[in-house]
Order: sequence, then structure tokens, then C-alpha cells
Amino acid sequence: LYGDALKGLPTSFVMIFFQRGGGEFKLYNPASDGPGSFIIDTKGLDLTDNQKVYEKVREMAPTLATVSLSLIPNQIPFGFAPSPQASIILAKVFDSPKKDINPAYATHFLNYRGVVSTEYLTNFVESDANVQVVRDALLGLDFLHFSISPKKVSIEYYQPKDQYFCSFKLSVSLRRGDRVVFQYSRDYPFYFPPDRVETIQANGIAVQDLFPVAEGRSSLSVLLQNAVGKEFSLLEREIDVPADGGLPALASPLVGYGIQDAAGSSGVPFKVLGRQVLTDPRDTLARSDDLAYAIGVIRLSRELYAEGAVEVSVRGSRPESQPLLLRTVKLTELPYARSMTFSGKAAARDLAPDYYELLFALKDGRGEEIGRAKASFILSPATSVPHPVTVVKPMPSSGNHLYYSGLAIQYDKTGDLGRAEALLERAHAMRPDHLEGAVQYADLLLRAGKPDRAVEIAGPLAEAPDFRFDHFLLRGRALKDKGDYEAAIEALLEGNKIYNSDTRLLNALGFCFYKTGQKKPALDALNASLRLDPEQPEAKDLLARVEKELK
Repeated sequence: LYGDALKGLPTSFVMIFFQRGGGEFKLYNPASDGPGSFIIDTKGLDLTDNQKVYEKVREMAPTLATVSLSLIPNQIPFGFAPSPQASIILAKVFDSPKKDINPAYATHFLNYRGVVSTEYLTNFVESDANVQVVRDALLGLDFLHFSISPKKVSIEYYQPKDQYFCSFKLSVSLRRGDRVVFQYSRDYPFYFPPDRVETIQANGIAVQDLFPVAEGRSSLSVLLQNAVGKEFSLLEREIDVPADGGLPALASPLVGYGIQDAAGSSGVPFKVLGRQVLTDPRDTLARSDDLAYAIGVIRLSRELYAEGAVEVSVRGSRPESQPLLLRTVKLTELPYARSMTFSGKAAARDLAPDYYELLFALKDGRGEEIGRAKASFILSPATSVPHPVTVVKPMPSSGNHLYYSGLAIQYDKTGDLGRAEALLERAHAMRPDHLEGAVQYADLLLRAGKPDRAVEIAGPLAEAPDFRFDHFLLRGRALKDKGDYEAAIEALLEGNKIYNSDTRLLNALGFCFYKTGQKKPALDALNASLRLDPEQPEAKDLLARVEKELK
């Protein structure tokens, strides 16, 4: 199908209708159905391994594989995870007839029509959420931490194990303007014994996660679906990550109801220097809680570090309330870094119940204020306040290289190949045996005009059966860029024997055939590519040139 860009649709996309187990035809959504739904015999296949499932579909139906992960042909999302962008595309398809009329009559129901599958449409659940950007001083990256807590959660009983459960699916996308620069999805099955049902129903559940985020302004969308009850919640926020250059300043603060040790895993939401701030999306504390906080200082100079401090205080909502100093943090309490994060806590019982602002003031050696930040919280008169049970999937430190490659995707999508290359180089140095990362790195090196380095990085792929196609594709493209067209043709043809429906390979092959005077094979390769994706201006131009010279 061809989309109307004025209505927010991509230039071209597909819509697939399929039968699951011989039933009625239904509209396929990569995010909710997944490529595994195309496979009848799944015996011996791990359906949680996205790449293996994709390769199985590609083995059986190469053309179908190109659209099994995304409705945009040949778009392979990070980690081969089915793209949540499909839900947005389907939503815009449903909404496109209304683009030319006044939508003032639209109801709340229509706001979510098509964003989620039909059975979820009437089950939108409001939610509380917390979103913070926190600098990781050890990794040198900015991370976006978030927590989303539906105000109602349906649960179900699993009799064989005498357990209750709910099954969440989290779909995250980050946009710059109309362009998706990063996206992923994760499943969060949550099982608990009968004696916890009452607590969980009273306190609620908060699903938490984090991912690295590039500097600049972005739009965050988080879709949380619970398969039990067919419920969905939506979180949308504007994110602003400050650039590294400029004057010293305070980052957005983080506030919670306690701090606990989290030294074991690297990827824990709301973790700061080995300690996790316990957050509640409702920002409500009880008298028995601790007022916990974390504050980042960015673009810190050596001079300010030597003599500067951060003053932490609170102020209530009453007109007569004055700021109450809780603590003065000397910057020299931690080793120097350009970006530093400090955490602390104070007993909430020392404050009167009220609506509060937690205030932070960055001061130099003379006591002059050069930056400020604040966060809000509510202190309840109750002795205890129910906080939601958190559901997380911590990332072990052995997976830190994935953070750098994930951030590289964002800079690559925004055209900053220099930063993307530096991040992928670091990720590759950390885990040179991570072959998916090697493919990503070599591909970017080709686009950055470094074919020799790309061939070097892609070399080990030749020995891995699952990556031989990538090896030949990368090697062939590198040889093409160096002008060695005959050797490039040899490599590309070997790759085409493994998989013959990749537009990048076919376009490179057509170009090399053209450069070596083989006009008819060039014509065949380019036509094959354009049949897969008609919207390729460069391929169209080269095809027209070949056809003209053949006349």
C-alpha cells in the first residue's frame, strides 16, 4: 500500500491478513501477534528468541519475512523484536478518513482506535507514571528511567501451580519529530501466590524499565498491555536531554520513598551509583517512609568541583512556609567527573503532612547560586501508604555493550554518524564476539566511508553459519565502495544464494554489473529490488540509465 505523508503514514507499507489455526482471517500486527504466529509447527523452536523465529520465517517464506517484524518492508528493528510502530501505523490508517474533517466530536474511545488491537479498545486504563533522565557516571551515558502503574490491573488464576498472574507487554518508542529513532518491546509475565493477591490489588503494580537516550528533545511513547482483561495504558512525555557543552547546571531530580542497595545488576531502573531510589508514580510518601532523592550535576568544571556544593531543602504549600534545609552536599564527596549524581535521604516523619517541593540549589565557593532544580511530592498524614509492587527485568553488567549499540541507533537515525561510530566501536571493544553488534558496526562503517575497517569487523561472520549472508553482503558492499567490482559481484552472488530478497544486496549487485558493462544482469538485479520496494529513488535512477543505454 502507498501512504499519504500528509496523514502521517509512511510512503509504503503492507497490511497482512492471516488465519491462525484455520480460523477466520485477522489483521496481522507484529507487536501483538509476532512472526511466530505464521509458523504452524513450532516444535523445538524457542518463540522467545526473536532472531531465531525471524530466520525460521525467512527460511520458509523470504518475502513474508521482510514484513513479519515491521509493516514497512525490509525494516529490521533492533534485536529482531517486532516493531510497536505497526500499532501506530494501523491507528493512522483508521484515523486517516478523519484528517480532513473537524475532529471535535471525537470521543475518548476514538483516541486509541487502532493503537491497540480491537479486543483491547474498550479497556483503556488510566495510569500514574514517573519519567526521569539520570546520568550513569560509570558508563558515561544518559538513561531514561520510567515507571508506569495502571490504576486497575486484572489478574487470573493458574490452577496447576496454584498461582495468580498477569501478563504485561511493554512497547516503547522514541521519536524526533515524525521519525522513530529507537523502539523495542518486552514481555513481563508476573506470577504470585494467593497470599499476595490482596496486597497487589490494594497497592497496584508498576512496570519499570530504562534505556540509553541521546541528547536533545525527543517524544516518548510507552504502551503497556495486560493480556489478562485485554487492558492497555499509555504514557506519553516530552524528553529533553541537555548537551554536554555549556555552563554547569543541575539535572532533573529524582524523588522516592526509600533507598536500597542495588550493586548486583547494571540495568536497574532508578539506580544511582549502586543504590536504587524506590519510586512511586503517585509521588506520595507516608510518615514512616524516607524522603529519598538523587540529583545530577552536569557540565561540572574543576573549579566548581573544588569549592561548590548542592543545598537540599523542602518547602510546604502554606503561604507562610519557608524552605527547610535538609543537607548541604559538598561536590568533593565523590571523585571528579564532568557529570556527577548524588543521592541521599531524610526521615519523612520530621515533616508535617503537606504538599511539598524538594528544592536543590547549586552554589559556587562564594555561596552564589548558579543553578536550581525542584521536584514535588505529597506527604500523607497516614502512618503507611501503599506503594505499587514493581515489576522489572534487570540487565546484567555483561550486557552493558547493548546500551552503547542502542544509543548508536539513535544517533545514526538522527544523522550523527560520528557519535554512532564511536559508540559502536566501544561496544565492539567490550564484546567483540557479539556478532549482531559486528553487523551493526560494519554496516555503519560502510556508510561512513570506511570499507577496509568494515571488512575487518565483518571477517569473523564468515565462520558463523547464521551470519554468512551478512558476511557476504558487507564484504560485497565494501568491495563495491573500493571500486573492486568483479570481487564485489562474486561476494554478492554468494550472499544472494543464501537469501535473494535483500534490496541492499540487489542494488549493490546491479551497480557492480553496470560498472563492469553487464547491462542485462544489472537490469535483472535492479528490477528485482524495485519489485520488493518500489520507493527507491537511487535504484530507479540507475535502472533508467541502464535501460537507456540498452536501447
